[in-house]
Amino acid sequence: MQHRIPYSPNRNERELIARIMEKTNRSGYLPAALPPIYVSFEPPPIFVAYPELEDQEENNNRDERDEYQVPRNRERRRPETISIEELLGVYQPHHQQIIIYERGIKWSKKRFDFDEEWLFAVVLIHEIGHWITHQLPKSGIPTWSTELYILGETDVHEGWAQLITWWIAEEVGGEFKRTFEKLNQNQSSPYQVYEQFKNESKDKIMESLEKLRVLSWPARLQDWKKTIG
Repeated sequence: MQHRIPYSPNRNERELIARIMEKTNRSGYLPAALPPIYVSFEPPPIFVAYPELEDQEENNNRDERDEYQVPRNRERRRPETISIEELLGVYQPHHQQIIIYERGIKWSKKRFDFDEEWLFAVVLIHEIGHWITHQLPKSGIPTWSTELYILGETDVHEGWAQLITWWIAEEVGGEFKRTFEKLNQNQSSPYQVYEQFKNESKDKIMESLEKLRVLSWPARLQDWKKTIG
């Protein structure tokens, strides 16, 4: 089996993406082809760091005839909150591509009783949110320097991606919004930063992106707040 395969958004996902582009177009950002999107069958990063998190069902699929197995480290504390990038998907700025972790999606479906299709959609929109802030073009405005983008605070990256996803959740409601809210309950603090900006106008928020992109240093949360005033 291939470790990852190209993915094309389905009809519902294309509609969600179109709603994002409608908002960015109003702020003068230009239509652009999406970055390459892949579904990965590899273990997501958090399963590499904490293999015991995977379901017992998967552990049972191992060859039980093995006489020796490494004992689990039961003293190690499991993470209390999990980020999307560690478990479900990631935007890779250097390669400008999106990876969705199938094993993380299916694990979350079982562990938290998510609808797999809607969870996939929320993760996809979140990762597209990263790409938009990094690369979506606008005449006269540079894209975000990749090196500075990577070095920026996680609060800024995840605040932007979550805010864009929240815009869509508020607009379409239904299962997409319920999935977003349910997922957000189990996410770390950078994924809550969007709450500080969700009452600002979308035009003002998109104007702030222009100012962040031209900073000569890695963006901090306080920089983002200053650009809004």
